[in-house]
Amino acid sequence: MPPQLQYPDIDPPKDWTYFRAGPQIRLIPPGTRQDTAEHAIIISPIVPKLPQMPGLSALIEQALEAESRMSFEVTAKSGPTPVTSTTGLTGVSYDVSGYARPNRPSERRLYVMLEDDKYLYGVSYLTAPELFDQHVDTFWAVAKSVRPFDGRAVPPAPYPFPVE
Repeated sequence: MPPQLQYPDIDPPKDWTYFRAGPQIRLIPPGTRQDTAEHAIIISPIVPKLPQMPGLSALIEQALEAESRMSFEVTAKSGPTPVTSTTGLTGVSYDVSGYARPNRPSERRLYVMLEDDKYLYGVSYLTAPELFDQHVDTFWAVAKSVRPFDGRAVPPAPYPFPVE
């Protein structure tokens, strides 16, 4: 049995629903279904900070590089941009455009990673470029609402991650 994952404590958007997608939780707008939703706010599991981990910007860059090797073609990227949550967590954000190879529709993504002295917290936004503005304010409200975790998080699993 895989270990129990812990997720950031957030203020979820009113009336949005959620579902689990692999190790992530995906929030989608009211009236949409997981198989057709054009927007998603993605909540990643909390990860304990380890001394050998690179900084937040490097972690996001490594994640983008890994996605690029698998299927995501980055066409534009800006960041890191400093971010502070309403609860005092600090971090960075990246604004990324691209598409899944070979010829999937274009996507625009925001990646936010926050930290405290013990844990890393990841929140992302995924949508079509032309729809980006519809829920970006909702995304930022969620991302900035992340509260520090006071429990015990599961350490990162070795790659490849175990299948549930």
